Amino acid sequence: MRLAVLADSHGNLPALEAVLQDIRKQGVDDVVVAGDFTGGPQPQETIDLLRSLGGWMIRGNAEEYVLAWYSGEAPAAWREGKQWATLRWSCQRLDRGAVDFVARLSEQQVLAMDGMLPVRVVHGSPNCPFEFLIPNHDPITMDRFRWAGLLSSYYKPVEMKKALAQVEEPVLVCAHSHIPWIHEAED
Repeated sequence: MRLAVLADSHGNLPALEAVLQDIRKQGVDDVVVAGDFTGGPQPQETIDLLRSLGGWMIRGNAEEYVLAWYSGEAPAAWREGKQWATLRWSCQRLDRGAVDFVARLSEQQVLAMDGMLPVRVVHGSPNCPFEFLIPNHDPITMDRFRWAGLLSSYYKPVEMKKALAQVEEPVLVCAHSHIPWIHEAED
């Protein structure tokens, strides 16, 4: 079984369509969406396309923002601050069906399929979609995190060893940082 893992498309429908076209060429059997598919130029269309795939989906921090907006739990700054303009714009373009769909998604999911090891899919970390994991074993990838500013005191990354101790599954898939990397743990 070949799975494609998608994450952090942020409502970018043309990019998502290009990736899905490539996935079809690669002979992928199914798709897993690890969150953050809202929060960009075409959130409704992106959700509609992802739903049509029938794969597995979880919420990311962008979807948590959408749910906070629609539940009335969003802080006042989100309704006025310039840095939240994309969220406001994106939320105004979602219909109630899309919001209800997002609300039904979980923050994480375990995929257990015939012939495959169980896979835990999270957006950020096993604790929270707002945290992210760091590959502290790999200096080259750590340089990418440093260059992106993700190791500043503002962020609270979670070390791999700590995250892996929290899950029973032999495979953990995460997203959120927008930096691709792989970590193979030794027993």
